[in-house]
Amino acid sequence: MRQVFRQLPWIHPQIDQRIQQFFNQYGRYLRLKQGASIFNGGDTGEIALVLSGLGVFSFPDKHLKNHYLSLTPPGSLMGDVDGLTHESVNVYDSAFRDSEVRLIKRDIFRDFLIQNPAHTLSVIAHHESCMEALIANSTLTLPERLQVLYASLAASLGKSSEMKGFVSIPLTLTAVELASFVNAFRQSVFSVHTEIESNGEIVRKRGETQLAKNFINGCFDWLENGAQPSVRIRKRREKTSAA
Repeated sequence: MRQVFRQLPWIHPQIDQRIQQFFNQYGRYLRLKQGASIFNGGDTGEIALVLSGLGVFSFPDKHLKNHYLSLTPPGSLMGDVDGLTHESVNVYDSAFRDSEVRLIKRDIFRDFLIQNPAHTLSVIAHHESCMEALIANSTLTLPERLQVLYASLAASLGKSSEMKGFVSIPLTLTAVELASFVNAFRQSVFSVHTEIESNGEIVRKRGETQLAKNFINGCFDWLENGAQPSVRIRKRREKTSAA
């Protein structure tokens, strides 16, 4: 499911336990209704640790259509990339579902990173996750994009299922929401998704999605395949120059 970086596309990885402890100690508790945003970037920028629910990182295009770059599960941060840069940006970190968060002002977060520079790796990981999603959208077919998105959700949120050979994730996504992630028309997503469901590889019921293991395990992942891209590229270049 990964093609370039080590992060899963569309899903912000969890942060180090010490950062979570810092937010729990100094952060301000807040409930966010679905669609409510935190302040992104600039002088009033905020960083939020998601405690429960689900956040989303998105941007509107010139037609004001919203596109989702990544999901932020519990234990991950919203607003950390633009909070670190201090830039005012045209992106939104908001509640994808009703959520609970702890908020910290960007200056406090920056001071923490100055004293603990190793934790900037978590910010890089979030950025790479978004880039992996953009790479998937530009290189994979629509059925493959849906498969990879669900595989990423299963790897991050998956739990054992009562259905043999299935993994359960605690949410369902509409065709409109899926289309905003995989950069496709709603009608096309609906058509492909219906076919996958008719094959019995996805079952949606009572706010949960059951995913067949053979469906989500079929994604290419350069890490799982033991690839060493940089080594392979160097060898190929050596052969080319020698010829």
